[in-house]
Amino acid sequence: MKNILSVIFIISYLTACGSGSSSKGNSAKNNATTDVASPAVISGELSKSINEDITTLITGTLSIEDTDINEQGFKIQENVSSKYGSFNLQQDGFWSYQLNTQNEEIQALPEGLSVKDEIKISSIDDTLSTIVITIAGVNDKATFSSGNNLDSLQIAKDTNVQMQAIITVTDIDTAQSLIIPQNNTQGKYGIFSIEANGSWYYKLSVSANEVYQLTFPNTLTDEFTINSLDGTQHTIKVEIFANEDSIPDPAPTLKTNELGIELNDWYLSVPTDVDGNGKSDSIKESVLSSGYSDEFFYVSDDNGLVFKCPPRGYKTSENTKYVRVELREMLRRENTSIKTQGVNLNNWVFSSAPGEDLVAAGGIDGKLTATLAVNSVTKTGENYQIGRVVIGQIHANDDEPIRLYYRKLPNNTKGSIYFAHEPIGESDDYYELIGSRSNDANDPTDGIALDEKFSYSIEVTGNMLTVKIIRDNKPNVVQTVDMTASGYDQGGQYMYFKAGVYNGNNSANDDEFTQATFYELKNSHDGYAFSEH
Repeated sequence: MKNILSVIFIISYLTACGSGSSSKGNSAKNNATTDVASPAVISGELSKSINEDITTLITGTLSIEDTDINEQGFKIQENVSSKYGSFNLQQDGFWSYQLNTQNEEIQALPEGLSVKDEIKISSIDDTLSTIVITIAGVNDKATFSSGNNLDSLQIAKDTNVQMQAIITVTDIDTAQSLIIPQNNTQGKYGIFSIEANGSWYYKLSVSANEVYQLTFPNTLTDEFTINSLDGTQHTIKVEIFANEDSIPDPAPTLKTNELGIELNDWYLSVPTDVDGNGKSDSIKESVLSSGYSDEFFYVSDDNGLVFKCPPRGYKTSENTKYVRVELREMLRRENTSIKTQGVNLNNWVFSSAPGEDLVAAGGIDGKLTATLAVNSVTKTGENYQIGRVVIGQIHANDDEPIRLYYRKLPNNTKGSIYFAHEPIGESDDYYELIGSRSNDANDPTDGIALDEKFSYSIEVTGNMLTVKIIRDNKPNVVQTVDMTASGYDQGGQYMYFKAGVYNGNNSANDDEFTQATFYELKNSHDGYAFSEH
């Protein structure tokens, strides 16, 4: 018993000593406290929903709870570019968002689909959050081409064969530039069909009573309603007439391949997207040389080849800013086994290029001549874009040895002519031939008016570029450029001519367009069997 009591005493003593030491240590720890920052709590208007056409400023207010002193606020953001717009945030939590309604991805949204613009924000103490703007697509109405052989036909009452035409539908919404097909729709006087690509057909019922009894000068009209994929409607009209021997036949309308302009070694870019690949359609050499025409490319009343280009539409690539109705030289002449790009039989090179390129190319050096009249240019938009159009080019792999411009400002009666030369990887060098390219140029006294015919010549021999402007009863205007230092004679550089209308204005009003009519177009190269000079 005595031993047990001794053990208890010793344990109690040791415990007491340990307690004293522990108490002293705890006291030291309690006197050395550390402040830990508390994360902020962000709430309020963290999301908004809008549609693709909203142009008004979107605003919202955020709240913040933060127990730490001087940290109840947000880090300021000013005019920060987001994926689809711009964003501002004040320290007190008020924010604003401006949608970029010109963004092509936004405008291509069809109804029923949406995208999100997510913007990161931060409190003063670096607590993060996200504002989400949901942007919904709306239906942009499709537009249809119109005119004879597009959405209307005139046929004689005794026409006993199926007639064919083609109409084009354009819709900036993704995959909407198609027509809902119809098959053998019965009209008042015949049967109508239309395919998704716009090809439509009409077979007149020549034995129908009203058609059989039709006499000159009376006419009958058959109408059919067509629908694009988004439901936009349009009317196809067929006018049926009776012939009379006393009525002279109208002058025949020539096709685009009947004007004396060789189209077998060109293809055409137009600002539609019938195949739905998101880029402008390319009309291949075989189709073009068979008499192709549409609302952008057709024969004028005075038998010229019209190139008509809107300010906006489908473009040839993502890197291109502007829309075009333009020919691209194709020396392969329908031989599709030869690739479009590269030093090969489809393209040409400078005679100063390496020997292996001279052997592989479809031609050496080159000359392009054209006679044309510019009929219309834009009058609105960004100052540096108004009234300008590229009417001829030499294009290389990625750069242009020459872009030939016509430009007429709205208050001037005449236009100027100038060109840009782009050394590889460098800024453009400009050369003024007639008048000035300035945004506020005076009316050039020796300028060229709209609808006035003139000619140009673009010629390359070795590294020398020569450009001429030719007019009746006036001296030629000539400019030469030594391209020795421009880099186009190095191996792998290939060339091709371009001609037509490359609209240099993507900011003009929708109802404006750029148009030129070509009356002659010839291309030549050393070693090219189909040279025209």
